[in-house]
This record gives sequence, structure tokens and C-alpha cells, in this order.
Amino acid sequence: MDGRRVKRLRALDLTLQQAHESKWTITTPGLEDRIARLLSPLLLSPDAQKQYVDSLVNLLRLEAQTRKRVRIDFASGGYELIEEPTTETLPRPEQPVAMKTSA
Repeated sequence: MDGRRVKRLRALDLTLQQAHESKWTITTPGLEDRIARLLSPLLLSPDAQKQYVDSLVNLLRLEAQTRKRVRIDFASGGYELIEEPTTETLPRPEQPVAMKTSA
């Protein structure tokens, strides 16, 4: 795989990690704009930036549908789904978690 492709994959992976850390999901208001701001230091052309944003939104949509975390595979240039809790699968603060106590 050439260096430019690896650089692009790393940029996608880094942006996806930042989205996970910020707990962004497909329902986050202004998601496309937020992702575009993260990509702005890369100085991409408007068309390339739109492709990156669309790709990342699609990956977040896939996570929401499968309830699995997407990890970019640098060897193949694709992605894989891994069993890691995503934001949608974690209990929300307003949803109490039932705890059992011993008698």
C-alpha cells in the first residue's frame, strides 16, 4: 500500500477515534460539520473533504446499525467490526442500571 493511502487511512482512523472519544453518533446534531472541522488541518480539496465526511458518517451509521465498533484495517484498507461497546450500547445516565444486592 502506498504512503498516501496509509496517510489517508490514518486520518480517517484518527478522526473516527476522536468521534468515539467525543461520543458522537449518527444522531449528533451537526455531525457533518463537526467531522469537517476535525479534517480541516489536512487541507483537503472540497470534494475530498466531502468524501471523507461521507465515509466517516457511513461508518458511524454502520456502528449504530450493528452495535459494534468499526476499526479501520491498515493492511487491507478496509474495516472490520469488533465487539466493543459503542455509545448506543452503553446505558445512558437517565436509564438506571439495575443492581442486585446480596441479602
